[in-house]
Amino acid sequence: MTTVWEAAPAAISTLKDLGYTDVCFVGGVACSLYGNPRTPHDLDILILDASIDQESLKRRVCDQDSSFFLVPSKKIGATYKVLWYRKPRYSYSRSYYSSYDSYSYTSTTDTSGAIKVDLLLPGVMDIPSFSSSAISSSNSRGLPAAPLSVVLLLKLQAWSQHRAALQSYYRMEQYKDSSDLDTLVPIAAGKGIKPKTDLPLPASFLEAAQTRVREYLVAYPSSDTRSHWKAMGFEVPKLLTTRTVSTKGRSTSNAVDDLTSTLSLLNISAGSSTSATRRYTRTSYTYGRYRY
Repeated sequence: MTTVWEAAPAAISTLKDLGYTDVCFVGGVACSLYGNPRTPHDLDILILDASIDQESLKRRVCDQDSSFFLVPSKKIGATYKVLWYRKPRYSYSRSYYSSYDSYSYTSTTDTSGAIKVDLLLPGVMDIPSFSSSAISSSNSRGLPAAPLSVVLLLKLQAWSQHRAALQSYYRMEQYKDSSDLDTLVPIAAGKGIKPKTDLPLPASFLEAAQTRVREYLVAYPSSDTRSHWKAMGFEVPKLLTTRTVSTKGRSTSNAVDDLTSTLSLLNISAGSSTSATRRYTRTSYTYGRYRY
């Protein structure tokens, strides 16, 4: 079975052999390169210096290295193909009548044990462009990663989009994204990252990020990332607190009286049962023999 860390250097090497030098990882691999412990399962590679479309890029990669192959998308109505990578698999046999060993390469479009590779371009999925000088390879694997500020905000964007998705399998991805953010945000803040000023990113991208930060902290009001977002220059919503009323030292009847007074202000009556029932007036109508 091919691992993502076998596919990653192979993909970068193939792209560079094709003349694309300004390439870097985003997505799960980039998060891992910056310290996220979750093991990624696919590759998201951003090509900054491509002059052709994504489908043409995929075909060029397959022509360059036979370990890459294309499979039609399973999405209904989709016309694009999905790029996969699998380490070359060889079968070995020795003929009974010959002293020579025989090797044959087996290539299939079966994706089991293969790694999906997404080749991305600036502008696709609102990915911003940036200078290739901001690409960082200072990680334990020596692989090129997009700047941490971009990786972080793209992960935040993915969380927001997955959260709003109509398909349940996409919505479930938001929990993986939030877990990644809980790890990445403190790392970025600890490195002194300031996404709004570190790079000349598009104003629309940064404004959307600010909106998503608020959305994230409203969805997770107790998140430990609140102070870190603020340290990175983002406005954070005020944390709403609830006032706890202590009944220590007071009789149970007094506490019940307080509750009854509160409910009466809300036009709610508390009966002998444990549930509260809202008061309302019902108008009855008679039509023939029926009353309703």
